[in-house]
Amino acid sequence: MEAATRKAEEDARREIQEQIWRMEQLKYTDQNVALCHAKVREAEDAEKQQKQVSLKNNQIFCFYVKARHLKQWEQYMKCDGLPDPASPPAMHTYLHLWRSDPKSERSIEPVIKKTGEVLHVRKLIIYKSKMVYMIILLNVA
Repeated sequence: MEAATRKAEEDARREIQEQIWRMEQLKYTDQNVALCHAKVREAEDAEKQQKQVSLKNNQIFCFYVKARHLKQWEQYMKCDGLPDPASPPAMHTYLHLWRSDPKSERSIEPVIKKTGEVLHVRKLIIYKSKMVYMIILLNVA
């Protein structure tokens, strides 16, 4: 009878230990599931934020392209013969044509006229460089 009682006590103790072990395993599993859910939410938030940044960058690029085309059109419509200061090839061509102009070698009047044009182009270069600097500052902020 005593043996049966000891066996019943051992079985009860073993059953309690197994239940404690199962509860610890369940707690551990719940913690892992919660951690996985948190990581999934974090990844989704990061992806959403990346999409927003990409959209903003695309909008900025589109704005820049539209502004650039508008400036090119305005430069074209001026019909003043001055180059676009932001275009190195246009500036090079302008300076080359100025140097190769035979009229500028004979008298001072064409040189004075060209000097006024060059000063105007210089002002445009300074203005555009300030605008680019401001755009960079706005994108950084």
